[in-house]
Amino acid sequence: MMDRPDVATMTFEAAMGELEEIVDMLEKGNVPLEESIAFYERGEALKGRCDSLLKNAEMRVEKVRMKATGEPSGTEPLDKKEPAAPAARSAARRPAPAAPASPRPAALDDDDIPF
Repeated sequence: MMDRPDVATMTFEAAMGELEEIVDMLEKGNVPLEESIAFYERGEALKGRCDSLLKNAEMRVEKVRMKATGEPSGTEPLDKKEPAAPAARSAARRPAPAAPASPRPAALDDDDIPF
């Protein structure tokens, strides 16, 4: 395997691009076993780098809050959980009502069968 940049310093795009190349090479199956193992290990490191960079980006993304006039009034985390309404909280604690019992069908005689 040729010299490649350190995974820890790669941008998301560079890591994803190299990962796609590795997957393509491994899917074609034209790589010797030892080299395949090295590519696989490199691919795992690249996947981890991409995951890490995506998580960091998600933490930095913010939602812009707007005033009633439509003007921006600040920012808040994109994933901010809204508190549930009091009725929704109490409904969530109540058990679901039991289904009504269905009446047993009456026994049928041979004369009651339509065919």
